[in-house]
Amino acid sequence: MSKARVDLGYKKEKRFLFVLSIILGVSMILFWSSSLFVRLSFALISFILFYLFDGLLRLKFNKGHYAAIIIIIIAGCLMSPLFFIYPYYDKVLHFLLPILTAYLIFHCIDKLDLKLKWKLLFTLASVVAILGVFEIIEYTLDLFLDLKLQGVYLRDSYGLEKLSVLTEPIDDTMIDMVFGLIGSGLYCIYGYFKNKN
Repeated sequence: MSKARVDLGYKKEKRFLFVLSIILGVSMILFWSSSLFVRLSFALISFILFYLFDGLLRLKFNKGHYAAIIIIIIAGCLMSPLFFIYPYYDKVLHFLLPILTAYLIFHCIDKLDLKLKWKLLFTLASVVAILGVFEIIEYTLDLFLDLKLQGVYLRDSYGLEKLSVLTEPIDDTMIDMVFGLIGSGLYCIYGYFKNKN
């Protein structure tokens, strides 16, 4: 592929990023609230960082990878009020998001000169490590800010008040890790049969 074609692809992505920024900016103005502002700001920053990571390291993520990161950002950040409505939304995320994360990581690892089984094992280990880091971050925020991110609580839909514990923090953490391991493991099984054939 010629350098001109690659540059044209990045120009299209820059235009897409610009349009997305305008849409999110207008959304922040029209639907102003501090919670929405924080979520939209975090979503925009996350997408920009992903784009910069892709461009600077020349990872050549395709449209499918950009769709995956947009789904991760929407489900994990913009739709976070669902935690107040559906207490087990967190479990859905811990199953589905590792599948998408494994998809992104495998794309990066696939460039290495390794056998398929080692690429998939490295992908699985990377996703599990990311899950572990997120659980450590949740634990640290709970320890210092008492946000009660670990554990499943029945919440008041109008605020952050926790009404009762549905799942204890340690059980919640282990269940999250198991769901993440199952999700990323399923992606690796799929990747094995897809790439082997």
